[in-house]
Amino acid sequence: MYLTASLNLPYVPFEDYELCKDEVRKYEPELALTAPDGGLEIIFRCADELLKYLKCGGTAFFEIDPSQDVRLRDYALGCGYSAAEIIKDYTDRSRFVKVIK
Repeated sequence: MYLTASLNLPYVPFEDYELCKDEVRKYEPELALTAPDGGLEIIFRCADELLKYLKCGGTAFFEIDPSQDVRLRDYALGCGYSAAEIIKDYTDRSRFVKVIK
């Protein structure tokens, strides 16, 4: 049996918070949406930690901003995941990075 996790961590760069739609900013606190390092610091830390807990073949999905797709994919491959794939949404924008241990 494989563990699969879907993670919706903060991924908006601090400088982009004001660009979020009004209805997003009205109901989501800035702390729940934003992160340092271009929005990827918390995701990078989580990806590192998950390597300790996922079994071989275990999978995680990280929701991202489209501008972060290649950077996160490359980071995951560089830190020890056996595969990392960019998944697009119905508008053909990068929306998730799937990583497999």
